[in-house]
Amino acid sequence: MRRAALFLAPVTLLTGAIFACENDPDGFTGPAFQLDGSTPGFDANQPDNNAPDAPPPPPAVTIKVVGDQGPQADVRVVFHDANGEVLETKLTGADGKATSAGALPAMASALLVRGDNHEIVTWTGLENGDELAVRALPDTGEGPSIGAFAVTTPATEGSAFAYAASGCTGEGSQIPLYRSCVQTPTTAVRVTHYGPPEFSFVKGKTVPTDGGVVPVSTDPWVAATTVTVNVTDPPAEHFRDRYFSEIADGYGYNAMEVSEGSNSYYIGQGFADALLAGFIIRTDNAADSHKRQLVAKQVAGTTTTIDIDLAQALPKIDDASVAGENVRRPEFAWTGNTTNTDGGIVRIQFNGTEEGIYRWTLVVPPGSSAVKAPALPTEAASFLPPEDASVEETYYDQYVVFVEADVLPSYKEFRQQQGSLVTLDRMNNFTAYLELPPMPVNGTFRATGWSEPLPLPPP
Repeated sequence: MRRAALFLAPVTLLTGAIFACENDPDGFTGPAFQLDGSTPGFDANQPDNNAPDAPPPPPAVTIKVVGDQGPQADVRVVFHDANGEVLETKLTGADGKATSAGALPAMASALLVRGDNHEIVTWTGLENGDELAVRALPDTGEGPSIGAFAVTTPATEGSAFAYAASGCTGEGSQIPLYRSCVQTPTTAVRVTHYGPPEFSFVKGKTVPTDGGVVPVSTDPWVAATTVTVNVTDPPAEHFRDRYFSEIADGYGYNAMEVSEGSNSYYIGQGFADALLAGFIIRTDNAADSHKRQLVAKQVAGTTTTIDIDLAQALPKIDDASVAGENVRRPEFAWTGNTTNTDGGIVRIQFNGTEEGIYRWTLVVPPGSSAVKAPALPTEAASFLPPEDASVEETYYDQYVVFVEADVLPSYKEFRQQQGSLVTLDRMNNFTAYLELPPMPVNGTFRATGWSEPLPLPPP
């Protein structure tokens, strides 16, 4: 008897970019990657060059917050000077935006409430004209079902079907959907036959949000093709975790291995918009268990061979620490050469004044080795630990990750696109494990990270 499984929604952490990236469902696209260097076409209606120039706008930085229902109003945004002192505090408007006025800020922080969780997101090294975005989806665990798909596949003799969505699972032909696994207006649905492998799928299906059941019929079965991932220059005495996924409608779908332990995978013809393969270098040596390096490639969905050279790995981050006398302005430091990167992300959890998870994420420039958390105003006290607590007893689960991508020309683009890498999810595969989520564009991505010791799977 042939068995089948249906996969819906993402394999990795990106269940729709939590921070802004391309094709934002509410219409805000955010700063996009600029790849082709093209210039606008000629416009016959050019302005009169003899007209007096309009005065330039005052220097400013804009932060936009997007929730699951679109732009989120009344979110507190704090703008800071280069020393982290508060310049001004604003609430986002109906468009989800807060724009600085007066002195140009060097840092900005968004204060987000997600269920019982309090999240501070701070960008550093800002420049005039920056428009940075963060998506703050509700963090309610699995939460109530937002609807379901009732899936019909082409008839196949002797077939038995088990349906599963990566994060959304169900028995039989009906798949209950949750915000924990589907966070965009549309998604693909894929059905896989095991032995011999073949696929039936449909893309761009509208996700119900009113609790209703939407019928979905997948297309005729297609035979599997094979993709091989070649790795060269593996380091000695280190484990190399590998992962591979097909990307469709912005989500990553697990691919079938041709044989256990191989680097070849079955995929369905015409399903993948892109393919993502990566190798993570790690060790179970206690002295080095904090350290991880990643080399990954995202390529066109028609690619049949992917070559990854682990000699391209970034230098390791050797150590990280948190210190400081002011528990509400901790100081983070790390050691390692991060000069040839596009930017970094520091993330730490801490004990707050209420129940729930408290977390601070800071986006930092390449080449940096330390950052001090900025000051927050008194009205933000609920986002901070008790004033009489100690740094050592308050902060835990620290992560430091630096990234280099051949499609990012500088830190400016990194801080505008870092949300493609990091979500506000409780389990964050990228900062903890360096497992890259689906990216907005194809390219080669390298990362080096340090984290608190994590339980390691067998090599």
